[in-house]
Amino acid sequence: MMRAKERTGRAVVALKVAVLVAAVGVAGACSVPLPAVSPPVGPGTTVDRSPSVGPATPFTSASPALIVTPTTVAASSSPPPIASAKDFDQVLQAGQVPDSARALTVSGQGAAAVQFTLAGEFAVAATLDAERCRGEVVLTADGRMTPYAAGTAPYRASVLVDVMASDREILLVTADGPWTLTLLDWNYLPLVDGVQTGRGPTVLYFSSAATTMEVSVSDIAPTDSVILRAFSEEGVTGGPVMQGWDGPGMHTAKANLPGVVALTTNGSWTMTPKP
Repeated sequence: MMRAKERTGRAVVALKVAVLVAAVGVAGACSVPLPAVSPPVGPGTTVDRSPSVGPATPFTSASPALIVTPTTVAASSSPPPIASAKDFDQVLQAGQVPDSARALTVSGQGAAAVQFTLAGEFAVAATLDAERCRGEVVLTADGRMTPYAAGTAPYRASVLVDVMASDREILLVTADGPWTLTLLDWNYLPLVDGVQTGRGPTVLYFSSAATTMEVSVSDIAPTDSVILRAFSEEGVTGGPVMQGWDGPGMHTAKANLPGVVALTTNGSWTMTPKP
């Protein structure tokens, strides 16, 4: 079965943005434009998507910074601690994430800092499989205040990393037991279409056009946050967007698709793209 339109070329994803965003607790809905990052590649570019394909938008020094303006911000007595690789005794050298459909996989046991490099300028879909672990599981990065994902084992999460120019290629895994971390160039994510369902943090490449995304989330507390980031494919009007809400329910987000959508929640979800 053909995936979206046939693509017979290669595209370079240069989506590094020279800005660091520290996420904070958000109460209520917020909608903010993301910087002009390298969007997913569109039809006509040369990318062999046999196993899968994904995003691309060129970044220039003139690209705007990301301004986060949530409706309200949850009060906090003190800021969360900044994650540091120096706090991890175990350091794993994962190698290089290839600019291809071949993912880089590293396995570990317990807490560890995972260092890697990139074969090009592209974002990475990182999937942590900690389903054989016990207790709390955290996936974050060196220098981050808010984890990419955190939950109770058995736990599995897919997140988007290395979107910002300031992001460091050091992921930090906290877990009690064996785990596997898979790193994939976002241009080679499997293409999906139509209504998608699942549970936990996920990264999906939607192949069809849409202007909004309906997101239904359940099995979370009223204070749990839900964050959606949508990165438009190259040539799609609108650009990338980030929106967030608190608690379960039906939410509507802007999403200029085709492109990559990263949803952060530990609940059960259904995403429905709308024209």
